[in-house]
Amino acid sequence: MKTAAQRIKTADTIELVPQILHLKKILVPTDFSETSKKAVQYALRFAEQFGCEIALLYVVEPATPMIGAPLAVEPFTDKDEFSIAEKDLAALALESRTDGAHSVSSFVRVGHAPNEITKAAKDLDSM
Repeated sequence: MKTAAQRIKTADTIELVPQILHLKKILVPTDFSETSKKAVQYALRFAEQFGCEIALLYVVEPATPMIGAPLAVEPFTDKDEFSIAEKDLAALALESRTDGAHSVSSFVRVGHAPNEITKAAKDLDSM
């Protein structure tokens, strides 16, 4: 029994991927967990293979006041948390550059993580 689909050689597929995707920038959201650090490593491999940039993103989510909590609860993000995130993300970007990536930038945003990741992808015109 013959099937209509033909098996494509892996090497041929890999050669076609850069032509199809036209990767310029890869957005890599991170929370500094081991899983997200693995995602950074995968992104580095893609960037190296396709010659594109990497944008690392960390989102600081502001504390939200609880219903019925006194108004003295601070709904804004602690500036120390933002500073620490910037420092840690810059270190990760520097480490990524030494691992062979040509262009790695880092961004810290404040807001609801899923929304900020989506906005960053649009703002940075990334995949």
